[in-house]
Amino acid sequence: MENGWERTLPLVEISHDSIAGLFNGVINSDDISHIVLLNEGCRTTNYMVSSKNNSKYLLKIFYEDNKSYRKDINLFSRIKEYVPVQE
Repeated sequence: MENGWERTLPLVEISHDSIAGLFNGVINSDDISHIVLLNEGCRTTNYMVSSKNNSKYLLKIFYEDNKSYRKDINLFSRIKEYVPVQE
């Protein structure tokens, strides 16, 4: 995060059931052990979702008019050969 930046958008609170629905096909709802709202992020709301087998997932929620997700997709496609990244 750049120096002097502050969050300008409110955090988006989302229910366990909604998160489980978003992860449908990736992780079973019953296998979700922890969901933690992360404070990091100026323009996104980020959750760490942990499974019972200790796998961890990052859920990033972008505001509707924010196209920053394109930067993440580009970055992940470039570094996935070197470090594990989300699918």
